[in-house]
Formats: sequence, structure tokens, C-alpha cells
Amino acid sequence: MNDFLFLIALSLLTSIFTTWLVIFTFRWYIQKYLKSKLQELFPKIVEEFKLQLQQAFVQSAKELLPEFKKEIKKSFKEAIDETLTPKVLEEISQSITSTALGVFQNSWNFFLGKGDENKK
Repeated sequence: MNDFLFLIALSLLTSIFTTWLVIFTFRWYIQKYLKSKLQELFPKIVEEFKLQLQQAFVQSAKELLPEFKKEIKKSFKEAIDETLTPKVLEEISQSITSTALGVFQNSWNFFLGKGDENKK
């Protein structure tokens, strides 16, 4: 029985030692070789990512810009149509007409020499 327990304990110890050795070797390999390779590749990967991201952004802008322009034009036309109702246009034209008529009348009165009578 003691020999059997000794063999089980020995197999457990060797498996633990083997596992520890594999982990230690793997960590050493990563730190020694892979870390330096990753440090070399990282800037290239970042630049590649930036380039792909920029290309995707430009492509999506090319696809969406015409629709965006159409939507802006449509919204602008709707806003103008809503604000420039017939009543507003009539008020604007009356205001312009009365202002122009007043300027013309004052100029005509001044030309005829009646400019001083309006001030009294």
C-alpha cells in the first residue's frame, strides 16, 4: 500500500513540476521572442488600422453625402415654403411698395420745392 501511495504522490509531483516547467518556459518564450516581435508589428498594425478606417470613412461619406445634400435641400425648401406664405409675401411687397412710394414722394416734393411744407 505504501508503494502505491508513493507512486501516486510521485506522479502528482512530476505532473505539477511538468506543468510548472511548461508555464515557465512559455512565459519566458513570450517575454523573450514574442514581445519584441509584437513591439515591431504594433506600429504597422496601428497604421494599417488607421488607413482602413480612413478608407471606410471616405467610402461611407461618398455614399451618404448625396442623400444628405438631398435632405438638406428638401428641408430648406420646406422651411422657405412654410415661412413665405402668401400673406407674408403680401406684407413684404406692401412694405417695399410703401417705402419706395415714400422715397419717391419725398424726392418729388423736394424736386418741386415742397420739401419744407411737410416739415412744418
